[in-house]
Amino acid sequence: MLSVFAYHFALPRIVVLALGSQHLPLAVRGYAIIPNLDTGVEIFFVLSGYLIYRPFAAAHFSGAPRPAMRDYAIRRTARIFPAYWTAVLLLWLLHEITFGDHPAVLDVLPHVVLLQTYFSNARGGIPQAWTLVVEVSFYAFVPIAAWALTRTRLRGHVIALCGLTAFGFLARWYLLDHVVWRPLTVLPPALAALAPGMLLAVIDVTRAQRPQPGRAARIVTSVPFGVITAIVVFLIMTSHAATSTVFSIRTRSQDSWHDLLAPIVAAAFVIPIVLGVGRSRLRAAIAWRPLAWVGVVSYAAYLWHDALIYPQPGDHFSVPKSLDGDGRIVVLAVGALFLAATLVIAAASWYAIERPALRWAHRHTPR
Repeated sequence: MLSVFAYHFALPRIVVLALGSQHLPLAVRGYAIIPNLDTGVEIFFVLSGYLIYRPFAAAHFSGAPRPAMRDYAIRRTARIFPAYWTAVLLLWLLHEITFGDHPAVLDVLPHVVLLQTYFSNARGGIPQAWTLVVEVSFYAFVPIAAWALTRTRLRGHVIALCGLTAFGFLARWYLLDHVVWRPLTVLPPALAALAPGMLLAVIDVTRAQRPQPGRAARIVTSVPFGVITAIVVFLIMTSHAATSTVFSIRTRSQDSWHDLLAPIVAAAFVIPIVLGVGRSRLRAAIAWRPLAWVGVVSYAAYLWHDALIYPQPGDHFSVPKSLDGDGRIVVLAVGALFLAATLVIAAASWYAIERPALRWAHRHTPR
C-alpha cells in the first residue's frame, strides 16, 4: 500500500521529487523509480496467490476436505465488500467519484459487484478498484483450479502452476500489441503474479513431506538472495521503463519491460518471507508493530488514498494548483499529511466496519 500511495502521490510531482543527479545511472534516478513504484500491486498479487490458495493446497496434500464453498464465499465477501461498499457510497455522496454524467442502474451495478473492468461502459468509480476486480475474479478461479488439480501429485501441481505462470506472462506480452475480448484482460495477465504465489503455497505446505532442502534451495530462499535479486531486477526494469521529466504514457517498449519484470521483482521479494527459515531482519522489520498495523488497515487506505490525493473526479495524475511549483520539502510535507489522513480514515474503516465483518464471518464459518 505504501508503494502505491507513493506512486499516486509522486507521479504528477515527478519534476519536484525526481531525486538524483544527471550523472547517476538512469535506473536510480527519481524519473525511473517513481513511475515503477506500482510494483507494489504485483507484490500484493503474489501474496494474495499464496494466502488464498494455501488452504486448498494444504487440504490437497494432507488428504483433508477442501474448504467448503459456502464458508469460503462468506469469508471472501466479508473481507472485500463491506469496506468497499462503504467507500464507494461515501465517496459518491461527497462527489469524489462519479459513474458518468447520467448514470443508470446498469452503469453502477458492475461497480457494486466489482465487475466493472469487464464492461467498457462502466465508467468512473474508484480508479484503483481494478485490482479488486482481479482479486474477486481470482477468488472465483481458485476453487476451480483446486478442483482441476484434484488428482495431481506434487510434480503435476508444480508443472501446472508453472504453466499458469507462463500463461500469465504470455498474456501480458500479447496484450501489449493486441485488442482482445475485454474479460480476457482482467485475470489472465494477473496470473503472472498470482500463479507464483499459488506455487509458493504448494511448496510451503509440502516442505514437511520432502527431504531437507539442499544448498541451492537454501540459497534461493534466503533473504539476501531474494532482496538482492529483487533490487537488481527492479533496477533493470527502471532503467528500461523510465518516463520523461513530466508524466507521460509509457511506450510499448517501456510497458513490456515493466509488465514482464515487475512480477519477478515481487516474487523475489516474497519468497524469503514465505519460505525463509528463522527470524531474519526482513521478517523482523515486517513484524514491527507500527508497520504491521499499517498492513492491517492497508485495504481501506488503498481504497481512500486516491480520493485524498486527487480531490476532484477526473483529476487522476494531475498536479493540484496549490502545489504547482512548490519545493521538495513542501511537497514531501504535504505527502506526509495526506498519508496520515489516509491512515486515520483507514483505521476508522478497520475498527468500525472490516473487523466486525470478519468476526461475524468467522463466527458463522468453521476455521
